[in-house]
Amino acid sequence: MKFSQRITYTLIFLNFVFLKSFTQTTGDPTLFTVNNVPVKISEFLYIYGKNNGKEADYSKKSLDEYLELYKKFKLKVAKARDLRLDTLPDLMDELHMYKQQVSNSYIMDKEVTERLIKEVYERQRKDISVKHVFFQLSPRPNPADTLAAYTRAMKAYEQLKQGVPFGKVVMDNSDDRTNLNYSGDLGYVTSMLPDGFYQAENVIYSLPIGEFSMPVRTSAGYHIFRVDDIRPARREMEIAQVLIKKTLDNPQDQGSKPTADRVYKMLKEGADWNQMVQTFSGDQNTKDKNGYIGFVGINQFEKAFEDSVFAIPQDGYITTPIESRLGWHIIKRISKKQELPYAQAREKIKPLLETDSRYQIARSQVIDRIKSESGFKLNQGNLDKFIAALPADFTSFSWEVSPNLPDIEIMSFNSKTYTSKDLAHYLKNNTQERLQYPNGTPAKEVVPAIFNSYVNDKAIEYEQNHLAEVYPEFRNLMREYEEGILLFEITRQSVWDKAANDTIGLKSFYEKNKSNYKWNERAQIYDYTVKSTDEKFIQSVYAMALNKPVDKVIKKFNSHHQVVTFQKDILEKDSDGMKSLNWTSGSMTPFTIDKDKGIATWRKVEKILPASVKTLEESKGYVIADYQDALEKSWIDALQKQYKITVDQSVLDSLVKK
Repeated sequence: MKFSQRITYTLIFLNFVFLKSFTQTTGDPTLFTVNNVPVKISEFLYIYGKNNGKEADYSKKSLDEYLELYKKFKLKVAKARDLRLDTLPDLMDELHMYKQQVSNSYIMDKEVTERLIKEVYERQRKDISVKHVFFQLSPRPNPADTLAAYTRAMKAYEQLKQGVPFGKVVMDNSDDRTNLNYSGDLGYVTSMLPDGFYQAENVIYSLPIGEFSMPVRTSAGYHIFRVDDIRPARREMEIAQVLIKKTLDNPQDQGSKPTADRVYKMLKEGADWNQMVQTFSGDQNTKDKNGYIGFVGINQFEKAFEDSVFAIPQDGYITTPIESRLGWHIIKRISKKQELPYAQAREKIKPLLETDSRYQIARSQVIDRIKSESGFKLNQGNLDKFIAALPADFTSFSWEVSPNLPDIEIMSFNSKTYTSKDLAHYLKNNTQERLQYPNGTPAKEVVPAIFNSYVNDKAIEYEQNHLAEVYPEFRNLMREYEEGILLFEITRQSVWDKAANDTIGLKSFYEKNKSNYKWNERAQIYDYTVKSTDEKFIQSVYAMALNKPVDKVIKKFNSHHQVVTFQKDILEKDSDGMKSLNWTSGSMTPFTIDKDKGIATWRKVEKILPASVKTLEESKGYVIADYQDALEKSWIDALQKQYKITVDQSVLDSLVKK
């Protein structure tokens, strides 16, 4: 098992805050050295705070104890480096893989995921009333259609700027015919809007009340939005109902109102809710569920109905009849969702982001930031030369990178350059994308799309390699992991493997310390089973077992068939298995008959065994563990003689908080 599978990392925020504030005010002095190699105070504070968690009280006793542990840890790491274990290919590969994995998620979590979660969390505190003018596009519009829709949208935008009423612009231009009577009214919306509408959400949440936006592109087309109102979020209400339906041929029918009033009156006088649903409700979808509708949110029902539902003041409250086009609803409030603490809301929001295109938009923004800060440069001329030199079979599975391809610089991030040969090998290895195109497709039609992925990958890789310069906590995490790998390997070689494989040393250690490995008093137990339910016969076997050894019982009753069997066990006095027995040689439990299985059973203490020394085989696990401890102690003593440790006491004292 890899060491990475044996340890779990938990970054403790409060300790980072303390570390940061401390080092900002004091610098980062050296706490101690191992053979003149410094261990900075920031490193010690990080690991002390992380491993002690809530117990990290920064008392002198606590700091002294942890310093002793960390000094021993650093001695072992120093030895591992002297043995050049940090150059072993397997360990280097594991560290590289871990760095790739953690740094990629670190960048995305820190700069993308966390920001998006906080953004949704803040936005969900508001409901926003929105109108729009809509210019529809097909799912895969051609450039001409896109231009035409954009031109129409800009024309409508100019009309709004000139003062034409929003409702008139909707009537004259909007493709959303369902909302014409409402002047483009979309009702109240809240985050998260459906996938493909992230840019629209950004615009809606940035508009002041009464103002309209420029045309905004979504997956459906172009929109001009106007915000009419902003209110605290209604969130969701859990409700049940009794529905008294109107007649289908007369939606204005008021004849059902007296029935609704009568049902409401009976409920207020104590009538059973479930009985009222079964007797009167016309909603067949909820009737069998005691009228249960579930959680309802904003913009699902007619405005007047929604307003009445969300005005219900408390759980258990039953409303007077509320009219809708369907009939009269008597609503019972079951519960109302409130704002969750951020930590809980985060766990609900995060999975939603993973399938939403806003994540890729935010990732692209991060990549743009990396390219800008790293001085990204593209040599378009050299890229064109490289593409022109690619052969006709470039999109075939058999294509190989020719040594005759020009090896010229294609792009750079600061001093890190990438050549056409680097790109060629990326294209060769990226078979899935390359083979999406028919064989013979010109390279100039294939390479640009794959090249964009190449640039993005290298931008993330560049950031990964420089994370430690920007984020001290990441630097601490990577150092901790690297040294953890070295510790695991050096301890395996020097202690664990030796204790497990050094049979002579293990036997010698056992002989010197075997008085530590003893059995307490034990009882030899026989569990009898008799294949019979004849109580008289069972009684005869039981009586003989009480007074005779087991071999005589077996000989007497198993002469023709195997009627009596037994299992032998050895138990210590306080074990669970002894609870039904007396600690006396010869004692037996009463027999019990199981007629379903056709057997009778009982237990007997055959004899009491005195305390004795365990053999090496019987105590091997304990002996190996103790031998490991002895080897490690001896090893630490040797390391302390080999490597000089110097502690700056004044720096250590400065950490003491109580």
